Amino acid sequence: MPLLLALIGGCREDDPSDGSDTDAGTSSGEEPLSLPAVGVLGDWCPSNQPSTTLSVNIGVERTCEETIGEGPVVKYDVAGHSIDMLKAGQSWSSEQDSLEVWWVPGSIGGDILAVSGSLEVLSVSESQAVFRYEFVRDDGQPYAGEATVLICRPDPPGCS
Repeated sequence: MPLLLALIGGCREDDPSDGSDTDAGTSSGEEPLSLPAVGVLGDWCPSNQPSTTLSVNIGVERTCEETIGEGPVVKYDVAGHSIDMLKAGQSWSSEQDSLEVWWVPGSIGGDILAVSGSLEVLSVSESQAVFRYEFVRDDGQPYAGEATVLICRPDPPGCS
């Protein structure tokens, strides 16, 4: 049973292969967990927004056409931003910016708004970006790490 719980709960932060940030702290006293250091990002146009929203999904390997595997995954949505605006050094916080952080426990559960979160762009190329992320689930469990995500460009770009 402990092995099953470890597999479900994600990787511990002291596993150097998981892309985690070992300096991440938390006020809850719990050790931060991390997600697999892969993901995908793209622009989308929510029905209630006049401009694009940048959506960064961390924790599940994907191609631009399909998901490979199942969650858990964390989704960061940054209203008013797009792929073309990404640059190293940018950061957002759910407490200060137009950032929403959604925890998706797996293919069975629905999206759950995280208590708090932050996202920082470490580097950007034409095909991928590297992010540092932190968030706290609704049950108080913190997560922190780094992930390299695939950039999926929309066709056509932008909202109409």
